Amino acid sequence: MNTRVFLRGGLGNQFFQWVYALSLHTNGQRVALDSSFLRKMRSNQATGQLELEKVFTELLLPIQQTSGLWRVEHVATRIAKLLGLLQTESTSLQTVQKVAPFQYGYYQQAHHFTPQLQQQVHALVQPHFRHKDPRLTHYAAIHIRGGDYATSRYNRNQIGKLSLTYYRRVFSILTQQYPHLIWLIVSDDYPWARHIARELQVTQAIFLDTHLGGRETALDALKALRNADVLFCANSSFSAMAGYLGQTQTVYAPTPWFRGPRLAHVNPVMANWHPIESVF
Repeated sequence: MNTRVFLRGGLGNQFFQWVYALSLHTNGQRVALDSSFLRKMRSNQATGQLELEKVFTELLLPIQQTSGLWRVEHVATRIAKLLGLLQTESTSLQTVQKVAPFQYGYYQQAHHFTPQLQQQVHALVQPHFRHKDPRLTHYAAIHIRGGDYATSRYNRNQIGKLSLTYYRRVFSILTQQYPHLIWLIVSDDYPWARHIARELQVTQAIFLDTHLGGRETALDALKALRNADVLFCANSSFSAMAGYLGQTQTVYAPTPWFRGPRLAHVNPVMANWHPIESVF
């Protein structure tokens, strides 16, 4: 029987779930991806599509789907867990003798991304993601995450929206260490990103939406983050994914990654990344 890893959320979340599935496969498990719970969410960036297929040439694992299963997601996962058929990401951190047939979590843990998987995943990146925009050379990318980090009560309390104080530290590092680079701001919430720039009196930065004439897509944003010479992550799986896929060895990341105790186990930060103390 295959072990199913359920895909959930948007592109960044799907990436970490896929990496976890590949790690199980590498360790001898028969693994399939299950897209049954993918659905469009008004409150965040999830489109309900298998977005990984737009970034990678192949996913190396079979994909399964049960139509309409998302309608009973919470009931189905609760019953499966009670029956011992489902493991969450919290149980994946514990020592278990047998992998359950259903895996349901976000799996944003750096230890899943072994050097072997890193080499494998990098080789599968679509060719057009590997080429820099010729108008953007030698630049630092700053990811600013807003959106549902502010509008959702759970996200405010547990994920945490990084504050002006945090980004003041980011731009201080940029001023002192990377004044020779172009500063490119990438965001899911450009009104918030522009507010930060005004408050911090940052006038030399370029905004990706303006650079692309208002036609920016999530894939454009990922490409811009991935191909930066220096990357400053938000506490977002999307920018962490860019850090995993990027060629640069210079990545900065907020520490701790999330604000609340429910998510204290989440830490996708690689050992060679540079920490910046989080302020929410």
